[in-house]
Amino acid sequence: MKKGMRGMFLAAIFFLSVQGGALAEQGIATTTMGKVPVKVVRAMKRNFSLKLPAMGTIQYLSKVDVSSEIPGILSSVRVEEGDVVKKGQLIAVVDQALLKIRLRQARALEEITEIALQKARYDIRKTGFRVKAAEITMKKQEEKLASQRSLFKIGAITQTELDEAMIIYEKARADYQEALADYESLQAKSAAGRVEAAARVEKARADVKEIETRLRKCRVTSPIAGIVAVKRKWTGEYVGGGDAVIVTSIETGSVYAEVDLNERDVMLLTGGEDAVVVADAYPDRTFHGKVTLISPMVNMSSRTLKVRIRVENKGLILRPGMFARATIFAGRFKNVVAVPKQALLKTGNGRPAVFVALQGVAFLRNV
Repeated sequence: MKKGMRGMFLAAIFFLSVQGGALAEQGIATTTMGKVPVKVVRAMKRNFSLKLPAMGTIQYLSKVDVSSEIPGILSSVRVEEGDVVKKGQLIAVVDQALLKIRLRQARALEEITEIALQKARYDIRKTGFRVKAAEITMKKQEEKLASQRSLFKIGAITQTELDEAMIIYEKARADYQEALADYESLQAKSAAGRVEAAARVEKARADVKEIETRLRKCRVTSPIAGIVAVKRKWTGEYVGGGDAVIVTSIETGSVYAEVDLNERDVMLLTGGEDAVVVADAYPDRTFHGKVTLISPMVNMSSRTLKVRIRVENKGLILRPGMFARATIFAGRFKNVVAVPKQALLKTGNGRPAVFVALQGVAFLRNV
């Protein structure tokens, strides 16, 4: 080591005090006890991550019990335990025969009520056309009567011909008044009937839609993407509406590793820290995740807290219950002055220290 070189150098040695003396260029420290071989290294600035190791278990992200909203006999159950299912995939089918019969009946009733409503409307229009025709006929006969009267005054026609014209007009006027009276009566009578018929049509349409909805619900699908964990019903069994679980599925597209950390290490976490998870079943694969939950409760027996690390489970290879080892990166520091761990010593008061070489002399420094 050349004299006057600036910088900090670390010396790992085998006693706790150095009385003095120059370090030789060969790396030998001179002390009152003689020469002791040492190794001198330079303190370097490094990027540093605080790593917290932990062990735990892979857990599923969420669980759902799949059941039928419609009571009936299961005509088929399409999955088995351990099957991977997609969101919306068909799980089971409830027998639809009775509902299909009811749907045909409801559609027939819908057609009948619509016909009845249309007939009521047609009768009103038909009577209205009759009134209009009678009115036109009456006006024509009225015009003809006026013409015959003019001809009678000048002697062009006889009294008999004028009387015939009068009779024809009076008949046309009577027909018009009768048609008008029938129209007004029919309107009054059918007003409530049309309302009732329209109500029957709306009810029939609602019944059809309700049965169609129930038919769709006979097809039970998976609400999540995951794995069938438990199968509880088989083809031919009866299920009640909404209360009989057919299968239980767990979501495994993402999972979390639930690990235990001692209360001192948990204090270093705030949530959102990066982590690496390794399952014993796949020792050569690493899964990256983030801390999503830090339990607020301390286990009184172990003095640890539960920490959850969410991990994307590509290929669905991580299964709930697997043993997992995790490394949580509690903090990242840049340009930190670092020395080898072997160079650290403990002084009498328990504080860590290192020897620093300055101008050929080793000095003990607390760190």
